[in-house]
Amino acid sequence: LMSGRKITKNVGCPTMFSEPYLRSGQILLVRNHEVPLFSSGIYNLENSGYTFGVIVNSAGDQFLTKTIRGIRIMRFRTVSTAIQALTKKKIDLFLHDAPTICSYAAANKAANLTPILSLVTEEFIGLEMRKEDEELRRQINTFIRQRKADGQLQKTVKQWIPTL
Repeated sequence: LMSGRKITKNVGCPTMFSEPYLRSGQILLVRNHEVPLFSSGIYNLENSGYTFGVIVNSAGDQFLTKTIRGIRIMRFRTVSTAIQALTKKKIDLFLHDAPTICSYAAANKAANLTPILSLVTEEFIGLEMRKEDEELRRQINTFIRQRKADGQLQKTVKQWIPTL
C-alpha cells in the first residue's frame, strides 16, 4: 500500500496509482494529561520550542521540516523507539501515520498516550503499479468504485484498521 506520492526508490520502473481507497494522513500522539496543550492545531505549535518525534524521512519528518518553524525535531528509526521517547518525556509529541497511531493507542491504553485525531497532513492511499499496466489500473479503479458504492470498502477498512 502506498500513498499517492511518487516513490523515488522505483527509479527503473515508472509507476502510477489507482484511485484512492483511503483518506489518511499524519496525526499526533501525546501524553493523556497534555492533550489540552496540543489539541488546538499544529500551526499553533509553531515557535513553541516543543520537541516533536518523527520517523526519519517519513511524511511527518518532511512536513515538519518544511512547514513548522521554532520547534525541535528528534528523528527515530522505529515507531517503538519514538513511542518510548514520548513515554519517557524525551519528546513532547510524536507525529506519524494515523492508522499506526490509532492502533497503538487502542492496544496500549496503559501507556497513557492519546492520539489527537485531527489530520496534520492529508494523504490519499491507493495501489501502486507499473505504468504500462493500464488495464490492471482500470480494473482496480472499477473494483474500488464498486466497493465504495456498495459500502464494502468501508467495512473492509474497519475490519483491518478498526481504530481508524
